[in-house]
Amino acid sequence: MLRITLACGSTFSAPASGTWQNGYFFGAPSQSNFANSPVNSTFDIAFVQHEPVSVCTTLIDKPFTQNLAECARHFAKSYDYATKPGTVTPIGSVQFISPGVSSTAVAFTSIKYDARMAKDPTVTLYSTGTGAANTVRNVSSGTDATASAQVVSETGFGGAGTSTAQAAFSQINFHYTADTGL
Repeated sequence: MLRITLACGSTFSAPASGTWQNGYFFGAPSQSNFANSPVNSTFDIAFVQHEPVSVCTTLIDKPFTQNLAECARHFAKSYDYATKPGTVTPIGSVQFISPGVSSTAVAFTSIKYDARMAKDPTVTLYSTGTGAANTVRNVSSGTDATASAQVVSETGFGGAGTSTAQAAFSQINFHYTADTGL
């Protein structure tokens, strides 16, 4: 039996909190009386889990792996799981060599998401050298270039288009986030 007590008199209030008490108690010591609360006061219950066994299960409505797989349809990133987007790190980044033509401002490489997105996402690129959004890192020159994702779809995108041409055969690195906004 699970009881939620909003008001309790001294007869059914426990003598002490945080310890097991012998008796039949509904309320905590010095508990306030919700019935004496100001007008328009609310009492909200967001989640209750009661398990009448000695070992309780985790306090979540579904396994973590299932929740992660469902979220992957709405958000993806190249950063490691615990790394915040915009962090300066080359670990996990997309790396490729720019085309052999220095006049081009588009570098194509195939980037696939772990799961098909619910719709075409908004892709943000991040420099591995500065963490700046909407940029890629030209490792060969040690500079950033303003860039945007090219050929974005539900399954991935086709590379980075820079606002200026990069020298032929330059090493380009970047991280990305893909967010459907759902």
